[in-house]
This record gives sequence, C-alpha cells and structure tokens, in this order.
Amino acid sequence: MPEACSPTGGSGENRLRPYTLTNGRTTPSRPLQMDTLLIARPAPPGAALTAEKEAIRMWCATWRPLAEVAALLDQPLLTVMVLTADLIEAGALQVDDQPPCDRLGPRPSRDVLEAALAGLQNLP
Repeated sequence: MPEACSPTGGSGENRLRPYTLTNGRTTPSRPLQMDTLLIARPAPPGAALTAEKEAIRMWCATWRPLAEVAALLDQPLLTVMVLTADLIEAGALQVDDQPPCDRLGPRPSRDVLEAALAGLQNLP
C-alpha cells in the first residue's frame, strides 16, 4: 500500500499525482456530497481494487463521511469522490442516501408544535 494511503496518513513525499489515481477523470460518475455517509461492503468476487480503493474501504469499516475519508487518506476531496463513485458502482461501498431528518422518525403535528411554542412563551 502506498504510504499516502496508509491508515496513519502519508508524508506526501511519494504521493502519486491525483489524475494518475483516477485515470485522468475529474468528475465522479455519480453525484456525491462531502457529508455523504459511506460503509464498506464485501468486495465483489474478482474485483481488482487498487491500493487507494482498498484504503477507502478500510476506512469505511464503519459509517464515515466522504470528507473524513479524504482527510484520513490525505488526498484531495475530488480524487476520493471519483474513486468512491467507482467503488459504489462496483458494489464495494454502500451509501446512506436517507436524509438526516428522515432518520428521526415521524415529525410532530402542527398542533403539538404550537402547544410546545405556547408553553415556551408562558415560561417566566
């Protein structure tokens, strides 16, 4: 594994140019945000993953935001976005597409919110 991809980070001395890691691509094949949550999935049989892609999968052993993965790898965010999109398409990474507000369950009704507001306004 190249030093720049090691879990402890890299010194940058032996770092490959970002365009070599992405085969010259500068745009991910799917839209991704900095706060996109990722988790590794079992790699498909016969998948030939580069050291950089294996490092991404390793850092995503638990749910982790894309920006954090880029920081841990000491790589530009766009480079990691391109590599991550490749891993998602290969089925080696899973994305949490559910908006954060939907994870909280059903929203309270307007009546409940108005009652709470009235109670707060009546506090001394």
